Amino acid sequence: MIKKYLVFALTCLFLAASMAGCIGSNSDSTGALVLEPETYAIEKMAELTDNVLFTGENYDAVPLYAPLYKNYLVRVALDVAPEGQTFNSVTFSDLSLFSSQLALAHATLKEQYPGGIAKVEGKVTACSGCGGCSNSCESEVEVTESCGCTTPRAIVVDGYETALSVGTLAWLLDASILVYGETTDEALYLIGATSAENVIVAGALPGDLYEGAKHLDSRDAILEETIDAASGAGVNLGYISVVNPYDDEGIECYYPDNNKSPYTPHLSCFGSMFAAMHDGITLTVEPVPEKIDKSIQATADSLKAAGMTPTHLLMLGDSVSLPFVYYWIESYEDLGQIPTDNVYADLEEQNPNYNQTKTEEGYPEAALTIELANGRVIARTLGALTDYFYTMVDYTTLLANPVAPSPATPALDLEEWNNNALAYCSTAAEFGAPEEVEGWLMLFNEGGFNAQEGSAVGHLGLPVSGIAWPSGTVLAELFAMSNFIIAGADHGCPQGNSVGYDQLVEMPPNVNFQISCMTGQIDNHKSDRAVTKEDSYTYMMMEKGAGAYVAAMRTTMGTIPSSSPMTGQTTGTSGEMAYYFYEELIKNDFTVGEAIQNAKARVYADPNIPSDESVTAGNNNIQVVVKLEYMLYGDPGFNPYEPCNEGSA
Repeated sequence: MIKKYLVFALTCLFLAASMAGCIGSNSDSTGALVLEPETYAIEKMAELTDNVLFTGENYDAVPLYAPLYKNYLVRVALDVAPEGQTFNSVTFSDLSLFSSQLALAHATLKEQYPGGIAKVEGKVTACSGCGGCSNSCESEVEVTESCGCTTPRAIVVDGYETALSVGTLAWLLDASILVYGETTDEALYLIGATSAENVIVAGALPGDLYEGAKHLDSRDAILEETIDAASGAGVNLGYISVVNPYDDEGIECYYPDNNKSPYTPHLSCFGSMFAAMHDGITLTVEPVPEKIDKSIQATADSLKAAGMTPTHLLMLGDSVSLPFVYYWIESYEDLGQIPTDNVYADLEEQNPNYNQTKTEEGYPEAALTIELANGRVIARTLGALTDYFYTMVDYTTLLANPVAPSPATPALDLEEWNNNALAYCSTAAEFGAPEEVEGWLMLFNEGGFNAQEGSAVGHLGLPVSGIAWPSGTVLAELFAMSNFIIAGADHGCPQGNSVGYDQLVEMPPNVNFQISCMTGQIDNHKSDRAVTKEDSYTYMMMEKGAGAYVAAMRTTMGTIPSSSPMTGQTTGTSGEMAYYFYEELIKNDFTVGEAIQNAKARVYADPNIPSDESVTAGNNNIQVVVKLEYMLYGDPGFNPYEPCNEGSA
């Protein structure tokens, strides 16, 4: 946090110096916003026009790349370059100076590609040009990325948080993001932003800085300007990326007993990159549940007022930087408080109880059906976050064979992970409900998958050849061969189930739904089972390559009779939700966020079907627990491959 405030402190010094005639005298009688410098201090770096790799210490440079990534496909990575890709290693000690150097590289790209660069049918293509800075290409071919415009523009910001907030505005205008400092005037002059109409000033910078330039001095002002620019360009901003810009080392959690939970600093740095990937905006928040919720609500309201449709919500951070909301549920108090992000994704309840302390206070029923398709991205390291981001970007290139199997088989194809699906229940203690597993397999068959029943593997039982838990070893190998996975009835904990966190192997970007207890727990608030970043099943699942991971954050309950949504027998279980989740992906080709959103809405405990839970609890609140506690980890905008959709001939 010290680093972020340093820029503002330097700004004050620069302004004081300008009064003495040293710097900051950025206009003259001709009306020029900045003058040609007497000497030049910015050293051009040709390598900045290509992909760049920084160490994690330079995380604060990532938001500067939103317009370069969106409009010119320039990539930025932290600590580890994505496999098979070329990156130039760069370091810097002065963020403001580096932003000036990057602005010059941005200007070079504008000269080389006046219309920006886009991907057309998977191939990099230079656009023919843009008109009126509208970001709409005039090329006759259809493009999948926005294009830049040739008018020089720059957004001058006060630091890291504002750089995140203006990311979308920057790519809409194809504007460089400049962190204000000693070389800002020189950079503006060199990129041709010499008049007030070429410059926007954002953040806590003095109102008389760059006289005549538009000033955006608040988050609301930045949002309004961004929405106006998007409306003019015909872009629907439907994706909200939520970050805590102060996710530094030593952050204090909103819930004091959660301070020792898994936490990775600076995940916020990729917030505007996810927004750029999905035509969205970045929302910076404080780590307070009520403030997070109200900020999301206000942002969604502003988008809707402009005729836009907010659809997806990304929470980019763990339970420390972006805390969950917790509720006690009647008859399930022994599970502890149930954590959820549903409240943030719900746009109906304006003032829910954010700090429920006892069951009698209730829970917001509106949060059981959510209006935004939400997911949460976490990562063990910044390198792992980089890898996950570009896995999402390059997903289609990672498919083994984008053609549906013909015919599909009841066993996994070793050569075609994306055409495979796996369903099973596990542990020697319980076989679960065979009819439930059969229902999942029938659904996978309907989707055109090679669908394998793995319960026999899940019940290998006693150690074989000295290998403890042979089921876990073999199942982990099957994960690495599969695209869609449902791990059914099993005993679980935050460290895993029949597959332990330390048994997971490198996987393709598959979609994995784990039904067993606590396998999605990443926090320690009012929980009897502790989890660390080192032994977390969730963190390891994402680090090993999962594209999307759905799991329970607390204990979940099996139900007798089992849920069978195919036949209309529904008892509100997580197995039922797993069925609906994959049905939404297979039959409707939805994103994973939309699939879990709709699945939660469809889970229903039929009061006419007595179950062990409804009889014991005296109510059907098991469905409430299920809807609240299951979390989607991964990008909610991710739309995975299915043989019946993308694989269709």
